[in-house]
Amino acid sequence: DCLVAVVDLGPKPPAGQAGRLLREFRQLAAQAGQEAVAEVVVADAPFSVEAGTLNGTGKLHRRRLLELYRPQIDAAVLLQRQQAAEEAMSDLQRSASFNAQGGTSLSAMRIAGLYARLGIPVDRTVRLLMDATRTVGAAAAELDSLLEDPHSDLTLADALPPCAPPAAGRPPLTP
Repeated sequence: DCLVAVVDLGPKPPAGQAGRLLREFRQLAAQAGQEAVAEVVVADAPFSVEAGTLNGTGKLHRRRLLELYRPQIDAAVLLQRQQAAEEAMSDLQRSASFNAQGGTSLSAMRIAGLYARLGIPVDRTVRLLMDATRTVGAAAAELDSLLEDPHSDLTLADALPPCAPPAAGRPPLTP
């Protein structure tokens, strides 16, 4: 997904230090061709063996850091996922349909993969995008509402196309 750095800046870190570190981490990653750090979380207390954030040899106890800072890390990851999904839609005109702008099922799947990481089913996103009667703006608005509650109005019927009536002279299929 994305990298989140938990850093120890000492007992009284200066204001704005996390932002400065984030810029430096991103610059170093770009120079090295590595994945950039998405967010910096400043530790509430210095890392130490007593606090359980360092092991006996002075190395970071990553599991303990993850336990302590899970809410901040999860929030940073969620924000990065949302930004990636929004960025994928940003090149599209809001007033035209996805299809009218040359959108293909493959490009819809790429965008749907980003929304899936936010909890919206792939088929739902693809269906919204590929609907030729819906503008990108309308699809984006519905996706945004689903982000607030991804299961609010999902049913199996939403995911399936409507069934055609049986052909003349054939009995309907029954379970």
